[in-house]
Amino acid sequence: AHLAEETGAHRLIIGGGEITPALPGGTLADGSDSQASVDAEARWGALIEAVRSTYSGDLAFETVYTPELILPSFLDSVDTIVIRLEAPLADAPDETPAVLQQNALSSVADVVNQTALFSGQSLVISFSFPSIDGGTTGCISGEQLTCIPVRHFDHGLNPGGPDVDLAEQMEAIHAVMLAVYRFERVNGVYINSLNPASSLPDKSASILGKPAQELVTNWFARIR
Repeated sequence: AHLAEETGAHRLIIGGGEITPALPGGTLADGSDSQASVDAEARWGALIEAVRSTYSGDLAFETVYTPELILPSFLDSVDTIVIRLEAPLADAPDETPAVLQQNALSSVADVVNQTALFSGQSLVISFSFPSIDGGTTGCISGEQLTCIPVRHFDHGLNPGGPDVDLAEQMEAIHAVMLAVYRFERVNGVYINSLNPASSLPDKSASILGKPAQELVTNWFARIR
């Protein structure tokens, strides 16, 4: 908060998927109850108040979308709610653009409904897709039918798995952008995982130097 204030940052985002277990009614990665503190709501409220005493810009809180998502009431103390979309857009690789678009529309509509009680807060949707065959399924198949985490492909790394698929990444991003464009309630979009230091046609979610970059540039020019 001090650094954001000193540098004049327009927005400070706290929260994120990593802190889900610390939220009221939080869950662990396996879906079990995290047994968060009974006063978690009050603790988060106090933290937000402390951040506001230092930082004067737009204060945002990010959480990850799930169909069962229940937003904590302390979000009425922030300026912006950022919902990270990690829901799969397809059940299998090489799904048609129409299916990707329908599933994206369903997820974004769900997010809009889930945030209806927080009409005083701006709503931003963040997302990214790896440029790999099957990247829209939410599970990149590895050895022994395990899922390879997307972050394992960052910075040009290649731990195996399916081939590069730049077109699938572009179609997935286009599907979400089409969905977002239909809802006035959504005030902004973040494309996550950009690596500004590397322009590689790799498997990572970074769009730099890939067909998706031109797509996103055109979209942002349209909605600006």
